[in-house]
Amino acid sequence: LIVHVIMGGYWWSGYPYDNVCQGNDGDYDYCNQDMLRSGIFPPLPQFQGDNQQWMSDSQAKLVSIYGWSSVVIVGVGIIVFIKENIMPAIDGLFNSTYEPDGKDQGIDFSSVKHLHEVAAYVPQFREVGFAHPLIACDLQHLDEDLIGWKDFQYGFDRHNLFNDACTILGHDMEVTRESRCFSSVHHWPSPGTD
Repeated sequence: LIVHVIMGGYWWSGYPYDNVCQGNDGDYDYCNQDMLRSGIFPPLPQFQGDNQQWMSDSQAKLVSIYGWSSVVIVGVGIIVFIKENIMPAIDGLFNSTYEPDGKDQGIDFSSVKHLHEVAAYVPQFREVGFAHPLIACDLQHLDEDLIGWKDFQYGFDRHNLFNDACTILGHDMEVTRESRCFSSVHHWPSPGTD
């Protein structure tokens, strides 16, 4: 619709498409009837130029209707675009756009931590040749149910780089914790849970 109204105004403004205008003295002269390539917007009769009047009265009325309609439609399009695209982006910079999906089920995280689907973020990485990931943090304050996997044969100490660092450097655990070479992951259980 927008393209039709804009282009319709240009098509009607250029009629009869011969680039010939009758001058004041009755002679015919060249005149540019192509308002589109001339960069004129909107195509209105008053933009025909001096001594270059080629539009009839009915053509001028029709071109005016198309020209002003195209201005209104483009204006509305710009307003809608700003309202739908620009304003939400600006609003998102200053106001929260998060909307929760679902409702609070009244189930504390601590009461479902033993389920296999529930895990905390624990810094770890996989290395070729190891059956389990290598843990890169201090697990002193973390419930082992939150790690997300289990080694039933050796436990987590064998896979924890924090313990290896203590052994290699000859420090006891507390000295290594004080140096903060490794992150410490904490979990504070909800009141009433273990």
